[in-house]
Amino acid sequence: MKEYLKSIEILPYGESNIMNWERENSKTHTSYETETMLYSCIMHGDDETLSLLLDKIFSSGIVAGRLSNDSLRQMKYWAVSCVTIGTRYAIQGGLPEMDAYNMSDAAIRHIDLCSDENEIVSYIVEKSHELAKAVKNIKLKYRYPASIRKCVSYIDKNLHSKIKLTQLAEASGLSKDYLSQLFKKTTGVTVSDYIKKRRLSASKQLLDSGISISETAYRLGFCSESYFISCFKKEYGMTVREYLISKGKV
Repeated sequence: MKEYLKSIEILPYGESNIMNWERENSKTHTSYETETMLYSCIMHGDDETLSLLLDKIFSSGIVAGRLSNDSLRQMKYWAVSCVTIGTRYAIQGGLPEMDAYNMSDAAIRHIDLCSDENEIVSYIVEKSHELAKAVKNIKLKYRYPASIRKCVSYIDKNLHSKIKLTQLAEASGLSKDYLSQLFKKTTGVTVSDYIKKRRLSASKQLLDSGISISETAYRLGFCSESYFISCFKKEYGMTVREYLISKGKV
């Protein structure tokens, strides 16, 4: 594990006029311009440039504001701030909101459990690369126009509910007919087929967590358990039971 912590300086605690202290000691927060360059790499899915920038920033040193007089809590607060900002830039880059927020929540929970300051910084570097790569993968896989991304985001958020074309049209700002045409042209599948594929993908997560086959079918809006089983086999080439056996769930 790299000793990132040595490259981070925290501004002093208890200065009555911190701005005067910063001027007198030529120590100020790492610039907004530098931060923007860094987070923009995440937004553009540019992991290579991100690596170069991180190396340069850690080599020249980072100056962070004092958030706590407790050194471990200080790094946790700073790390949570980094994750929060990085997540928002990833969303701007096209990472679906649900994916981004879940990644952020999981990262913050991990940070909360950390007991080593350098581990926290190393973890933040790791998460920065993970976000950049996630955005890159999305850009490569889903080169969708904004209206279709809105439609896809709505679908992902509402897989457990009945999704109507009217609702998707409202979410994307398109007419139902044009949305249907553009969606098929962009993704290669119809809206209904896409919803089914996403529900089948989500069904694996439910099954993995111990939810029964019948309950999984019900939660994801399949008209019957038998229809869900049929769709699952057609999509994945195995029955639901065979899937559960492969996962050691039966």
